[in-house]
Amino acid sequence: MSTSTINGIKKLYNSMHPEQTLGQRIAQFIKEKRTALGMNQRQFAVHVFNDIRKQPWICDIETGKKGLTLDTAGRILKALNADVEIIEF
Repeated sequence: MSTSTINGIKKLYNSMHPEQTLGQRIAQFIKEKRTALGMNQRQFAVHVFNDIRKQPWICDIETGKKGLTLDTAGRILKALNADVEIIEF
């Protein structure tokens, strides 16, 4: 995907949700899905990474203190049984 396409997606997203950044929206989505599954952050860290020591990292993601790589986002989304759809314009 080209940089101009990514920038176009960001602009479209921002026009739809000007009060939140894309990172904030993703963090909110992760937290909402995790809690809907009945998992606390420790349980989720073990579920996603098989490592309880990742719990502070989950907290940082959900509070927006840390961003996500695409690989990590994919791993978390898989654990949440969620998909991302990329729409070309």
